[in-house]
Amino acid sequence: MALQRTCVLAGVTLYPDEIETGPDKVGDELVSADGTRTYIHRGSKRQYVLRWRSAPESVRVAVRTLYATTGSMAFTDDDGASVTVYTPPGGYRCSLAYVLPTDPFGTMFQIELTLKEL
Repeated sequence: MALQRTCVLAGVTLYPDEIETGPDKVGDELVSADGTRTYIHRGSKRQYVLRWRSAPESVRVAVRTLYATTGSMAFTDDDGASVTVYTPPGGYRCSLAYVLPTDPFGTMFQIELTLKEL
């Protein structure tokens, strides 16, 4: 039996199939007239990607609503770490996983939500 992932975003408890976390470089890339590139590194923050392989419509609506939030949100990951995050542009992806007419949930979705630490 797979371990159930649990996290809390803006007071909403979520159960994604996968929580991927890693560093997110913060800085600016400058390109000079001759094409030379310089990266000015300012630091690093955490980035989280929450994934659902087969989620019902109710989860799709909840995750889409959280993505539409324009301000910062409190996030507690499955290890208990609490950070303040936001949803970046392009940080929500959803596609049709499958449709089973006999399934009580009907249509199921693959969902991916990206969160970046402030």
